[in-house]
Amino acid sequence: MDRKALPAPLASLPGDGHSYAAPRTPTENAIAQIWSAVLGMERVGINDNFFDLGGYSLLLLRAHSRLRASLQPDLPFVALMQYPTVRTLASYLSGTAEQSVVPAAAADRARKQREAIAQARSIRGQR
Repeated sequence: MDRKALPAPLASLPGDGHSYAAPRTPTENAIAQIWSAVLGMERVGINDNFFDLGGYSLLLLRAHSRLRASLQPDLPFVALMQYPTVRTLASYLSGTAEQSVVPAAAADRARKQREAIAQARSIRGQR
């Protein structure tokens, strides 16, 4: 396999292509710090998606444990999957989350995954 011919992984594109936006509230700051530690990153912005930054289920469990210990003991695990950005999770924790944000984020993530798969297939077909 020619690894140099592969497209850059989506995890190398923090924030879904958005520029870095610093946490604005204590809750956003706490979430960003926990995600930074769990993901081994220097900083995480409020629009960064946990999964796009390279997060996966085991890391999500670690983040969930730390979030429950520092922010909300009754935080459901599924909320971290439903609200994958610092901003949306902080909104959920404060009770101001928009329900329409979840499907939009999921649809955007699915679109990016389909594009990456199509690009990988086209590269494979060129050989």
